[in-house]
Amino acid sequence: MKSNSATSIKKTYWESIGLKIELDRYNLNVDVNNTELVYRQNIQSNLLSVAFLPNADHSMLKKNTAASKWRTNLIAIFFPRALFDDKYLIGVSQFV
Repeated sequence: MKSNSATSIKKTYWESIGLKIELDRYNLNVDVNNTELVYRQNIQSNLLSVAFLPNADHSMLKKNTAASKWRTNLIAIFFPRALFDDKYLIGVSQFV
C-alpha cells in the first residue's frame, strides 16, 4: 500500500510550531525520498526540519532489534529505553 504524504499535510497545525519529520533511509513501506520532497514543497524551510536515521526501521526501532520479534519483546520488557534508535529519541526530545 502506497502512502500519499501530500494529503496528510495540514498547515494549521504546524504553522505556529514547525514540523520535524524523521525518516529511516531505506524504508520498505514508504518512499522516503518522495515524502521528503512533498514536505519540502509544501512547508516553508524555516518551519521544517528533516532527519534521516540510517539505523532505524519504519517504526524507528533499531534495525537489529526490529529484525526479530523475540528480541523486540525481550528488549521491550527488560530494557524499554533501548528499543528505539538513539538519534530518533534525541531528535524528538530536542524538538519538543
